[in-house]
Amino acid sequence: MAMKRYLLVAVLSFWVVSHFFQNRNVEGREGRPNIITILVDDLGYSDIGCFGGEIETPHLDSLAENGVRLTQFYNTSRCCPSRASLLTGLYQHQAGIGFMTYRDYGKGYRPNLNDQCVTFGEVLKSAGYQTSLSGKWHVGHTDKAARPEVRGFDKFTGIYSHVDSYWKVLKGCDIYRDQKLLIQAQENPVNPYHPEKEFYTTDFFTDVAIDYIDQSLKKPDQPFLLHLCYNVPHFPLETPEDLIEKYRGRYLKGWDVLQKEKLDRMKKMGLVSRDQVLAKNKGFVNEFINGFSSVGVDTTPLPAWDSLSEEDKKELDFRRAMYAGQVDNLDQNIGRLIQHLKQKKVFENTVIMFMSDNGCSGETGLFGMNWKKYNSSNYKRWRKIGGWSISQGQCWAAYSNAPFKKYKKFVHEGGIASPFIFHWPKGIKNKGLILKDRAFHLIDIMPTLCELAGANYPEAYRGKSIPPMEGINLLPSLLEPQSAISKRALFWQHENHSAVREGDWKLVTNDDRAENRWELYNLKGDRSESLDLAKKHPERVRALKEKWTAWAKRVDALPFPEARQHASQKPTIYKTRKGTTLATSHVFKNDTLRGVLDKTLPKKSNDKSQPKHTFWPRKGTREWMQVSFREPQKLRSVSVYWYDDSGRGGCRVPDSWRLVYFDEKAKKWKPVDFKGQYGTEIDKLNKVEFKTVESKRFKLEIRLQKGFSAGVLEWKVGELQI
Repeated sequence: MAMKRYLLVAVLSFWVVSHFFQNRNVEGREGRPNIITILVDDLGYSDIGCFGGEIETPHLDSLAENGVRLTQFYNTSRCCPSRASLLTGLYQHQAGIGFMTYRDYGKGYRPNLNDQCVTFGEVLKSAGYQTSLSGKWHVGHTDKAARPEVRGFDKFTGIYSHVDSYWKVLKGCDIYRDQKLLIQAQENPVNPYHPEKEFYTTDFFTDVAIDYIDQSLKKPDQPFLLHLCYNVPHFPLETPEDLIEKYRGRYLKGWDVLQKEKLDRMKKMGLVSRDQVLAKNKGFVNEFINGFSSVGVDTTPLPAWDSLSEEDKKELDFRRAMYAGQVDNLDQNIGRLIQHLKQKKVFENTVIMFMSDNGCSGETGLFGMNWKKYNSSNYKRWRKIGGWSISQGQCWAAYSNAPFKKYKKFVHEGGIASPFIFHWPKGIKNKGLILKDRAFHLIDIMPTLCELAGANYPEAYRGKSIPPMEGINLLPSLLEPQSAISKRALFWQHENHSAVREGDWKLVTNDDRAENRWELYNLKGDRSESLDLAKKHPERVRALKEKWTAWAKRVDALPFPEARQHASQKPTIYKTRKGTTLATSHVFKNDTLRGVLDKTLPKKSNDKSQPKHTFWPRKGTREWMQVSFREPQKLRSVSVYWYDDSGRGGCRVPDSWRLVYFDEKAKKWKPVDFKGQYGTEIDKLNKVEFKTVESKRFKLEIRLQKGFSAGVLEWKVGELQI
């Protein structure tokens, strides 16, 4: 039955596109459309007018009214992973960017786009498209082989890494053009297209986009692909003053009243069901997973607007006005782009797709960064500081994501639901269609572009095998909305937030390291994720969790970064005079392995008078310590003396441990035959006796206590002379 559905979708896809292109010269501009993908940064699901928002966005609204809106379109919940998934048609871990681009945590969590994927720039370029990118790349800046000019884009002007400013160019965020420095980091950069105006990133990226369109039109036989990546409305709040004043005062009603008004608009527009309710949101703080990164953890419910002072209300109105002005300016720039396409008479056969890389950001605090420090009275002092200077905060972010739960980086609906607009005057018959009966994802853009461009997605590229696309072609649904869609599951994993959606059922967690922290929702009537049905449907929870786990292993999301050995955590090795090798997952920079095998017992577990070993500053992680011999050795006991500085530091005896040995015949690690309790007492050797085993390698597998590190002061490996 599933195969029949798949074949039906494939046939419909072929019929829709071939029907549109019939009697056309598909090799020329009159056949295949030009394509513009617009990706914005941290825009909330319901910020823009055509998705129920109060911000004035007439140009985006016009695209929606004459195009198609998808109400259940998903991203990955964060900047770098979403860009990787969008560009490649794969889940982000498959493309190498399971987290961010600033550290290497091993396969699936690299700092650069890997070479086992292709970008849609590479694929469409091979099909004869002219390809260009304006704006923010952010899927690799440390490896030149992962930059856009090498990954399929003929032309590039923008920033390889993050942006985090509008009025100036921050250090480390220099603007490049085709791998050459164009605008160096500085306080007062000049826009080469409009040197008479103050530099502003949104304006500049649009100027570049218009320039690239003009350059592409000089080759009338080749259609173009333009990937336009704005940094708006990502913090900091930096907005033209006339737009701040335009919106000041509009938010004094407060988020409680405004989100109810917004939800009413969304219901009238048909964007959500008539019985949709508002999510009950909480704030969050970031806590650190040792060996990995900080993750979002819930705090208290958001405060009621009426509980605030009048002074705070005015300042919060000011911050939201700045945010709204940024989005308004974005829409004005998209209007400039549309007008230029019309002037050049290519608007009718240009596909425009609009989407956001994640939900609105709650970084950081209920009321935003530097609350009280930066306000309307000292605005001129911080107007263009940039970076992590000022944001609108979690209360307004929840309003931007209404009616959904949570924010950017979480995988509840507020973090992953994106507004999506598809506009194509020559291709769309059902103008103004709002498609709300099916779910889509960034992985679906690659197969859609391949269909539009008549491009072949490769099985191999530059000598590397390429995984099949994970997504589906959107065109049958966009152009023939009554067409069937095959049943599938969609998956998420970011930081320690994970989810799987199959049909209307969604399993989601804020802590995928914990066994029983998963929540279950039926999104058909509960996209605000208000009624957890996990206890009512344990079998469905189990089945969906098994699917998520299988997926996570397949795409290299598992094992989690802190539980694996990666490039930035190379093991430390120590060799004794007799040729025995001692290795461990980690040694604190001020410690050593030299005393672990010396058979000199410490006085106490907190003894620092002798050479000591600790895993500091790693806490709550899985660690290991391994001894290797030149020849097989017989062993029937080990004893471990733990380092524990209770009352004075952050080291405690481990939560648990065990001894394993390497079976040369089976070629795998096996636990020794010990049925008792592995000791974790302080101030003594914790001895373990077991049935004799013979091996060259023995290893302690250690799980540290949550919130604490540990260490090994002495490891007595039986009676062996080492």
